[in-house]
Amino acid sequence: MIIALAQTPQRSLQTFLSKGPLHKKLESKSMAQQVHTDVSGLVWKVLVKPGDQVKSGDVLFILEVMKTEVPYEADMDGEITAVHITEDTGMVQEDTLAIEIS
Repeated sequence: MIIALAQTPQRSLQTFLSKGPLHKKLESKSMAQQVHTDVSGLVWKVLVKPGDQVKSGDVLFILEVMKTEVPYEADMDGEITAVHITEDTGMVQEDTLAIEIS
């Protein structure tokens, strides 16, 4: 892993570490958070809706990946501003924007 970082200096350590399997990927934009899926999977449960207040650590949604439940949690306290997936969505691809929190 250290070699990969040395070969790609334009990549930040945070970006490199956020690419690990089965972990949520977060992007921070002016005190807002976007939660993206890190792997392809079936949307099993969506536990929030726009307007809901969440605290850091609250589970936002659960993907089913290879018959395993993969929960995605809020990384900050805030209000759900947008939900881009539903249980009817079915399969989502890796890096799908799922939830926005402000």
